[in-house]
Amino acid sequence: MTRSTTFEQLGVIGRGLTGRVYKARMRDGTLVALKVLDEDKRRDRMVFGYFTNEKVVLKRIRDHRRHPHIVEYVADNFVKPPFWLATRLVDGVSLSTILNAQTLAFTIGKPQHPSLVVRVITDIADALDYLHTGVSEYSPIVHRDVKPDNILVGKDGRAVLIDFSIATHPHYGLTDEKVMGTLGYMAPEQLIGQEQPASDQFALAMVALQMLTGRRVRPSGATAWRKQIEEWQSTNYADIRQWLGKRTHTAETICKALAADPQQRFPSCKQFAHSLRTALEQDGEKVFEKIRLKLPNSPSAPVQPTAISSRIAVGLIVAMAILLLAFAIVYRPNPPSPTPASNIPTSTLVPSNRSAGSVVTSIAPTSAPTSTIAPSQPASTLAPVLPQSTLVPSGMGFVRMRQREPLRDGPSTETRILLWIPEGARAERTGREQQQGSFTWYEIRYNDQVGWCRSIFCIPN
Repeated sequence: MTRSTTFEQLGVIGRGLTGRVYKARMRDGTLVALKVLDEDKRRDRMVFGYFTNEKVVLKRIRDHRRHPHIVEYVADNFVKPPFWLATRLVDGVSLSTILNAQTLAFTIGKPQHPSLVVRVITDIADALDYLHTGVSEYSPIVHRDVKPDNILVGKDGRAVLIDFSIATHPHYGLTDEKVMGTLGYMAPEQLIGQEQPASDQFALAMVALQMLTGRRVRPSGATAWRKQIEEWQSTNYADIRQWLGKRTHTAETICKALAADPQQRFPSCKQFAHSLRTALEQDGEKVFEKIRLKLPNSPSAPVQPTAISSRIAVGLIVAMAILLLAFAIVYRPNPPSPTPASNIPTSTLVPSNRSAGSVVTSIAPTSAPTSTIAPSQPASTLAPVLPQSTLVPSGMGFVRMRQREPLRDGPSTETRILLWIPEGARAERTGREQQQGSFTWYEIRYNDQVGWCRSIFCIPN
């Protein structure tokens, strides 16, 4: 447990692209999921951009209209390290934990109850349609990473969508970005960097298929995933129809949502969810049966073993060690010649070039870290989005664009984009600047427009 003047850390509950996630208690008693940007990621412009992007999207959603199935923004600190983003803690576990848990009614690889499938898919479909059409000035927001790891489920079956780091929208400022997503859930158009709202529907259909059949497709790479989609299309989705067995109406619905052509999918995610519920009913499934999940223990509150269970565990370990030692003494075979181990991909985020037909995978951060951190310079209060500093005159000069960068109406990523400045262009500084955390906003003049750019992308010269 770690304390600071702003929050009390209660333990690590996960890890994402940008850093560790902690269960924490704010000073007012609010329990939050606290995402802290790793120190070594602060100067990585792409990772810092994703971290900032999640804050911008979630805050905009909260300010516009809070949605019950989207994780709720609470506070953030982008003034001075350590940078963090706090969202309201959801009392539940990830859908991936449920799918992999043996403590539920179903063992590993077994289907989930149709009532749970309908509840989760309906909730997340409602959240996705809100992102696609309901957020003023920001829609369409495309999540790009809908998967069981990013869906939290409560004891009542209510589902909440999390992790908006790579969500795209009209104000999305990252350029020259590599394709992001998770193989096994990404739509074919997303593999070439042309994601759209229907791409989230494709991913949601893969989640539904996994819940209904217990099967998860694990392609070895982007090329293998593309070929798998093409094979499904050429065989009229024979594998999927076989997995679903006698649920022929359900198979038709799933296959439509997995169409290779986005235009052939359902007009909205909610229409897909409604069709799925109707199809399951037609196939004789009980989709309105009340269920109460016996959720596995959340990592945010690890259960301490009792004294009896601890002694039993120690006894078993000792017994196994004695048996192994005896076996090693009696049987000493010649060591076999080494053989290369199979490379099983464990990455989830899949960077690749944004050009058609050129997709290269790489390994991304894995999950379940066990270490904790103590903020070296905690913020003294819940930080506002912008530091309350004054604009300080500086010497006149120019800036050069390290990459394509938006010229904004004010010193904040939440302000309106006036125009885009191309990579390598030079712009005149007006002499005004504003410090924000580890970087500086410069007021500049470009093509007779006066606006602001960030020092991480516009370099004084």
